[in-house]
Amino acid sequence: RGGDGWGEDFLELVRKGLEKSEEVEDNHWIEHWGNDARPTPLLLSGRDAKKDQSYFLSGVSGQSLRKACFPLGNLEKQSSPHDDAARSVRDIAAAAGLPAADKKDSVGICFVGKRKFRDFLLDYVDPPPPGDFVCVDTGRVVGRHDGAASLLTVGQGARIGGAG
Repeated sequence: RGGDGWGEDFLELVRKGLEKSEEVEDNHWIEHWGNDARPTPLLLSGRDAKKDQSYFLSGVSGQSLRKACFPLGNLEKQSSPHDDAARSVRDIAAAAGLPAADKKDSVGICFVGKRKFRDFLLDYVDPPPPGDFVCVDTGRVVGRHDGAASLLTVGQGARIGGAG
C-alpha cells in the first residue's frame, strides 16, 4: 500500500507466519522492548490504557518473551479526536476493508469463552479451603468465603457483606 508502511509491515508478518520462524506474533495489547544488547526484554504497558493487557503476561519470564512480537502494543483501538496523526487498529482495519473494523469490542478473555472466569480457573486449580474475610484495619471478620474467593481478580467486586 501507499507510503504509510503498515501494509508492508502486515505483509511481512504474513510471510513470517508462512515460513518456519522462531518468532511468535500475539495480539495482546502490550509492548515489550528488547534487543541483542539487552538479554531480557522488558514487558511494558500498551499505549491504549483501556486495552492494556500487560498484567496478563506479567508472570511470564522475560526470556520466554524474547521471541514474541506484539504488534498492537503501540496502537490505540480507536482514533483519538486529539491526535490526527495517530493511526488506530480500527483505522487500519477499515483501510484494509476488514469487517472487524466496525465490530463491537469484546470484553472477555478470548480463550475462556462464555464461562465465568472463576469457573474456568476451577477447571485447572484446586481452591484453598474456605476462610474468613478480615478487615485489615480492625481485625474484624466481615464475611466468609468458600475458598474460591482467592481466584477473584483485583478488578472484580467481591461483594463482601458488612464491608464498607
